[in-house]
Amino acid sequence: MRKIIRTSSYKQARTQEWNNTEGKASGILGATDLSDVYGNWIMDQETQYALRRLLQSAGMVSAVEEASYAVNITFSSSGYYDPGRISGRVEDSYAPEGDEERVIDSVILTAQDFGDSNIDGKSIELPQPLASNVGEYFRMDIEAVDLPDPPSVDDARDEGWL
Repeated sequence: MRKIIRTSSYKQARTQEWNNTEGKASGILGATDLSDVYGNWIMDQETQYALRRLLQSAGMVSAVEEASYAVNITFSSSGYYDPGRISGRVEDSYAPEGDEERVIDSVILTAQDFGDSNIDGKSIELPQPLASNVGEYFRMDIEAVDLPDPPSVDDARDEGWL
């Protein structure tokens, strides 16, 4: 009978890691009060003031109640996941674990329903750190995005990454 010895390299090979995987999320901001779709005021005053100044300088303001901004957020995800080993000998078992960080790379606002063809469809990319501050108000939307699974160990070997 042949004995298979599972070493730390085996454990490491089962761990999936990913770096800078791109994701996209979106939301809506009311143009008149910079609130969310439910009318909740979602920004602190400093962020709201900076955003209003930027939008005014770009000519993207309106008093039309129905006017809004489509918010398109691009973020990158890095992390790892280890499925653990929950069967076999107790001394060889360990619980699943993982961690992920999603960093906001860019936020683009696009004017919609302004009733003015010169403004509707006009977009502006927010500069950092304003993009990160505005993007944080959509953190739940960002976290809800399903990213593609990282490549399996076999796929990584086939591609020559390992």
